[in-house]
Amino acid sequence: MLVICNGNAKAGRHALTKTVELLGVPWDQHDVGKPGHCVSGHWPTRNPPPEGKHIHVIRHPRNMLVSWVRFTKAEFAPGYLIGSFKSFSMGRPIYEEFAGYVGWLTEPGVLTVSFEDLIADKADTVIAEFLGVPVAPGIPERRPGGTVTWSGELSDWTEYWSDEIEAAWQTARGPEIERMFGYG
Repeated sequence: MLVICNGNAKAGRHALTKTVELLGVPWDQHDVGKPGHCVSGHWPTRNPPPEGKHIHVIRHPRNMLVSWVRFTKAEFAPGYLIGSFKSFSMGRPIYEEFAGYVGWLTEPGVLTVSFEDLIADKADTVIAEFLGVPVAPGIPERRPGGTVTWSGELSDWTEYWSDEIEAAWQTARGPEIERMFGYG
């Protein structure tokens, strides 16, 4: 069985992949697609991944954007965050980028988990059952860190959001994105 870990940029795909690894399914970026392994990537519904057990991770869109700014190591400034609304991860406007993944939420056979549930240790059993593997002990303690995107602290949009950012978020159709993913 091939396990596919999928999600928008900064949705928590690395945390999901690490969880799957801790459940006993190895991930090897150099051996992509090998049965019994995990493959991890960003596959919008228009560009589906290979066949396998597909797990899609979602995250509060505002936290994804703040995490993106922090990941780029840019100095946090309202203008930089607002600019990411117009040109997110792959250079597309955020509405277009996020809308490309919403189809996975209703795709038969796809398990959707939230990043918030992953870090609150509420998803391990669900993922293990979906994969047909036992829950491994110690996942919550071993999940944080050890990935290229982990900075040591979680992003919290409420620490950064201002009236200026909120106005741009409204213009960028942010509330629609939140509703699409169940956060609005």
